[in-house]
Amino acid sequence: MKKLYKILVLLLITASTFAQAPERMSYQGVIRDSGDALVTNQVVGMQISILQSSASGTAVYAETQTPTTNANGLATLEIGTGNTIDDFTTINWENGPYFIKTEIDPEGGTNYTITGTSQLLSVPYALHAKTAENGITTVQSDEITANSLKVGYTEALVSANTDVAANTVKVGITSGQASEITANTAKVSYTDAAAVALNTAKVGYTEALVSANTDVAANTAKVGLPSQTGQSGKYLTTNGTSPSWSTVAGGSPAVRTISANTTLVNSDEIVIINGAFTATFPSAPTDGMKLILCTTTGAAEINGNGKSLYVALQEFPSLTFAGANSNFYMFIYSSSIGGWIGMY
Repeated sequence: MKKLYKILVLLLITASTFAQAPERMSYQGVIRDSGDALVTNQVVGMQISILQSSASGTAVYAETQTPTTNANGLATLEIGTGNTIDDFTTINWENGPYFIKTEIDPEGGTNYTITGTSQLLSVPYALHAKTAENGITTVQSDEITANSLKVGYTEALVSANTDVAANTVKVGITSGQASEITANTAKVSYTDAAAVALNTAKVGYTEALVSANTDVAANTAKVGLPSQTGQSGKYLTTNGTSPSWSTVAGGSPAVRTISANTTLVNSDEIVIINGAFTATFPSAPTDGMKLILCTTTGAAEINGNGKSLYVALQEFPSLTFAGANSNFYMFIYSSSIGGWIGMY
């Protein structure tokens, strides 16, 4: 007596996580006989069909396989690898819905007595994603015409587009303008000799050019900063005519030693005369300027440089230390009397 069978089908679709989707689907089905016993370790015949649009729709693909069930009655196969005259890769998955129909012969032949149909819901849309991996669908791709002539955006196309004004007068750089442009083969920064005179003499901004420019006063006296030698800790000041160095109020005056005849600078300082040398006071001292002079040589001299030296109620043009029998003089300049008031 012929056995009756029934089948419990479990469809598994594997969506590949690799860069390219596979051209097949995994399928598993558990087969039981009429007594609900598993059909184990037995070759079964199967026909699988992919139906389009409905459970009774047109088969866009069909194949047969003869898998062997395992000890649990489970038959495993891959749809797309069976015997067929169809091409699994030509299924257009975007034109769904699709259904899968399974027909089974538990005896391993082609006398299919068990049939089941179920809809493919979310799969095989990994395969559909493969067709869309370029960002457009097949229908969209068919609408794109190959630019075999390599045509760009022509004047005719521009004229037909009311949003774009055709450049019919071809405004831009003209042929005449283009021919006026000289190739900078010598890598010269500016080639228009008529507009810029070549600086062959390497002339900079001369005194004559300054004099011709009424906005710039020529520095004919070549006035700059006074010498900075020996002026550490001082600041620059001016009497309205010339700049000079001064000591910050409340600070200690600079100290220096001279070993030659020296004209002192216009600032407060302590000067040690190291030998029979003359210390000449500044020619244009500032009011309140203080100078302290020390020596161990009696022949050392102080010269007022045209300003009188007032010491012990007497006026001198110059003084020696031997005359005062002292190692020390201190002077303060007074502009009201035009001279130096000193003590020893």
